[in-house]
Amino acid sequence: MKISFGLQVLDTILGGYFGSRLMANIREDKRIHLWYWFSRCGIEDQPYFFVSTEVAKEVTEATIREIYVELDRLKNEPIPADELQNEEKLYAR
Repeated sequence: MKISFGLQVLDTILGGYFGSRLMANIREDKRIHLWYWFSRCGIEDQPYFFVSTEVAKEVTEATIREIYVELDRLKNEPIPADELQNEEKLYAR
């Protein structure tokens, strides 16, 4: 299955490396221990993704809320140039 480059970029920015948005927001800022899975699935012309995580019961709601915060940011705000440059460096390896 061929996945679009755009979804690969989205994967990395959202949670695909230690400096990603979910890691920075949830793990670093909120100090919530986070295991994160982001999967790209579907057929070539209709891909989709999902986010899955494991957190302690007492921080589940806060974690879900922050995942939606980051998804909304991706939907409503341009990705800053410096973040895209970091992405380029990761793909250049």
